[in-house]
Amino acid sequence: MEIRKVGYEEFDELLDVMDASFGFTEPERKFRHILPKLYYKDNPDMIHTGAYENGKLIGSVGLYLMDMVNGDKRLKLGCVGAVCTLQDHRGNGVFTKLMEATIDCANELGLDLLFLGGNRVRYGRFGFECAGRYVGGRISERTKCLWQPAEFEVKPLLREDSETICKLLDIYNRQTMRVERKKELFYDTLLSWTAEPYYVTQNGHPVGYFAAKDGGTTEVVYDCRLDVMLQAMLSVRPDGLHVGLPVSKYEELLGLCDGFEVGNVEMFRIMNESRVVDFLGGDASVLEAVKDLPEREKVRKILGDCGFPSLCGTDMYINSANAG
Repeated sequence: MEIRKVGYEEFDELLDVMDASFGFTEPERKFRHILPKLYYKDNPDMIHTGAYENGKLIGSVGLYLMDMVNGDKRLKLGCVGAVCTLQDHRGNGVFTKLMEATIDCANELGLDLLFLGGNRVRYGRFGFECAGRYVGGRISERTKCLWQPAEFEVKPLLREDSETICKLLDIYNRQTMRVERKKELFYDTLLSWTAEPYYVTQNGHPVGYFAAKDGGTTEVVYDCRLDVMLQAMLSVRPDGLHVGLPVSKYEELLGLCDGFEVGNVEMFRIMNESRVVDFLGGDASVLEAVKDLPEREKVRKILGDCGFPSLCGTDMYINSANAG
């Protein structure tokens, strides 16, 4: 078995292997369609490590590079994704070799933090630790009656509406902590996972946006009251929806929902402890307190104590169908 970087000229073969591994056969379900922000041939921020047998690609792991911004501080983040092996080659150590090579690549690139979406315990042996939260919130008809009435309008966001897109990107960039977004890819980001982008206006001015997919949202950003955004989203998805919001919104959410269910959703591996602590606003005492802990517990403490209000996002499920 050969482990090496997937070449530029192997891009189409890579996507075929990924689609086959995940069982994506319908055109609208394939990676190129569901994640247009990532899967285009000239993406300079995408690195795939591949496993080859007899010259044929049989599996891969993607490493997607991005910068996080917190005021004037930056953090080099790598998102690990599209971890796959073709069915006939599973159980032969392909996954382990690919993950080890990906972590080596992250070290070579000087990344500060690695991120995995999903609560997959099998990554623990590679130094990843659960460090995110899933929050399920309930909204009843009685709760909604307590929200302040608001005038707003919800409109589909169209690619050709460049003026509105620029205004929404400006709202996004006013967030204290965020992943840096390229203007030319901002709209495609909202289309990811086959979502439909909408924006919300008050008095004729954009105040936020969300990307809706089936009963959920893949992103919510706003510059208005949170209950205005919830009302706007429920006007498009009246049966309930998932909402992705920063954990820092907990306090605001408490007054809008009936109750919560909490679980883990994200996994991180810290590559550069001091830079992560500094980025999150911690100090040397944080590192001193965890210096003797095992690696995975160290990740949990650093991101738990410093990061939950900021770096670690949360998904909130708002169920308005079971109105009480």
